[in-house]
Amino acid sequence: RATAHDIAGAALGLTTVTLTADSVRTDGARLALRAEGRDAPTIRSDVRVRLAGDSTIADVLALQVDARDTRLALARPARIVRTPAATTLDSLRIDAANGGRLAISGAIPARGAIRGALTATRLPLVELSTFLAQPEPLRGTVDARVTLAGTRDAPLIEWYVRGDTVGRGDLSISGVEAEGSYADRELIGSVIVDARRSSTGEQRLPTTALRGSWSVPVDLTLRERTTSRLLDAPVAARLDIDSLALGDLPLALETVRDVRGVADGHVLVKGTARAPRLEGALTIANGRFSAEAAGLDIRNLALVVRGAGREVTLERLRWTSGASAADSLSLTGRVRLADGARDRGQVEARGVLRNLAVLRRGDLADLDLSGEVEARGSLDSVVVTAGLTVPRGTIYRDAVESRAAIDLASSEALELLGADAPAVAPTAALDLVGVARRIRRSSIRIRAGEDLWVRAPTVAAKVGGEVTLVVDRGSLVPTGELTAQRGLYRLDLGVVKRTFDVDSGRVRFFGAQAIAPTVDVYASHDVRQASGGEVTVRAHIAGTLERPTLTLSTDDAIGGRVPDTEVISLLLFGAPTFALDGTSRSTVQSVTNVLLPSVGGFVEGALGRLLPVFNTVQLTTAGGAEQSGSRFDLLNNVALSAGKQIGDRTFVRLNSGICRGTADAARDLTPWLGLAVEYRLSAALSVQASADPGTAPCSRVGTDALSRLQFGLDLFRNWIF
Repeated sequence: RATAHDIAGAALGLTTVTLTADSVRTDGARLALRAEGRDAPTIRSDVRVRLAGDSTIADVLALQVDARDTRLALARPARIVRTPAATTLDSLRIDAANGGRLAISGAIPARGAIRGALTATRLPLVELSTFLAQPEPLRGTVDARVTLAGTRDAPLIEWYVRGDTVGRGDLSISGVEAEGSYADRELIGSVIVDARRSSTGEQRLPTTALRGSWSVPVDLTLRERTTSRLLDAPVAARLDIDSLALGDLPLALETVRDVRGVADGHVLVKGTARAPRLEGALTIANGRFSAEAAGLDIRNLALVVRGAGREVTLERLRWTSGASAADSLSLTGRVRLADGARDRGQVEARGVLRNLAVLRRGDLADLDLSGEVEARGSLDSVVVTAGLTVPRGTIYRDAVESRAAIDLASSEALELLGADAPAVAPTAALDLVGVARRIRRSSIRIRAGEDLWVRAPTVAAKVGGEVTLVVDRGSLVPTGELTAQRGLYRLDLGVVKRTFDVDSGRVRFFGAQAIAPTVDVYASHDVRQASGGEVTVRAHIAGTLERPTLTLSTDDAIGGRVPDTEVISLLLFGAPTFALDGTSRSTVQSVTNVLLPSVGGFVEGALGRLLPVFNTVQLTTAGGAEQSGSRFDLLNNVALSAGKQIGDRTFVRLNSGICRGTADAARDLTPWLGLAVEYRLSAALSVQASADPGTAPCSRVGTDALSRLQFGLDLFRNWIF
């Protein structure tokens, strides 16, 4: 007995499969199979297998599939015989609970005539959709007839399929009919779709909304085939669409839902597979859909495509994705198809993005894009140029890993782009390796706008600068520099945490996979002491993104550059090590001074979630040097700072706090308030106006609020070396 549990990525949605073998002998055995899974059918089978000379005989004694509200079961035992001369299936018949039926029989000898037949009568589609692990079952029934004749070298196939009242959810179409045949390495077929209801929900009489036909060269011989793909054989196809409401179609893609719009078109394909010719046009109006993988709601989709021989013109592709109707993408282009083996074709395309929402994923990023993109070149060697700006957005740094290059063929890239998401339709997966190989040269400039933030468990920073994506050994690699203009950095010291203000920083990319990006960030933390004064501790993060290093320092009055132990003591206790001994500080007071500032780190995270309107939230506290027994001892020198980006150039910071001095006259809690407004004149120049009590607001407790305020006007200039 063998059992497999927690089957990842099972195509049928199965999670547990158990195979049991009984009556095992040298000439055969009896096998029982049971397969089941969450939201998947339960399959039971009982097969007796025996060997008779050079023949293998399998008697299917039982087969049952239970799915949702229906059941398929084997009507009577069936036999499969495999010999060196032929493989034969003797009438396998399955009955459905609704009275439907599926019957299969056939014989395929090594030489001579072959035969086969498949007949389905009123077979419920819910069985098929459940068996394929579709998220929402199909309604309706299907009737089908498929026959096989001819020989292995020259099979003859004919089929006819009709679906009646096919639907999914609240969508349905009147019927679908398809028929065709195969002979002489040519597949001929046609399909007709009759619609019943409009996308607005109005009931209407069935009308033919889609009609298609094709003649395609295909090799379906039942022997080992050569690698020939019949590229020079003629092809012919025709597609006629008349006011087809896309919402009527029972489409089911894991990452695309709620498809709406009206399609019209007449397309004719001629020529060969190597050098096709297209004539006609295809349009989609009033389209919309939900792209769940990106968290987007695509609206106002309009598409106009025309074919004229070897040239296909994208006259218009436009959609809206964002807060307003102006947040959109507009794309036009032209593709000249290849003409023979030496002609590689040509592509020209241009896209314009206007505050387009490209990602709305709380676990990955929330980004808008503006700018222009152009692509030119042959179909297998494209040159891409772009000038893009991220006007606003938030990148959640903990959702991705630091890498020197964006390797489009790596497993990390596939995971980041959602290609490994469960139950994604295979046809929707992107061929990332093929895309990278087709980009011969790129100059994709991406500039950070005035409201781009990076957030992670230990950092929240406003990002500026510009990078350019270039091609290096088949991968898109960034080159350029990103700067940290403001923000917070949380230093984790184990049981305690301290929050630093980011003063400046940059990350440099060198346009090569072999050279890791470097990081150079400066941050500072003001240690609020019980006396009301402050000591500034500085942090310098350097090295590479993959291996950063941290250096702590302080330049206060206790002696310039001090050892790391003294800096850590300041961060933990608010005083250097030599000030911790003696009877002036009891064990309880020391523990209070260690733990109380750490409360600020935990409270900051909660405040950030409760006050999402602010870009930065920082809370600092300090314990007192004396203990009076009052419950207010835990509130000595509390300060709260919150910052908000307004528009592209203005940043407002509100500072407030509570002071409680050590003198008897200052036992009452005294609040203070400060305000600073910074306006960025250019990328390197900014001006700030402020009104606050200064760097040590609690050192002036006892005076009136107005006399404690200091007014300032500062001009800042950034230099990058």
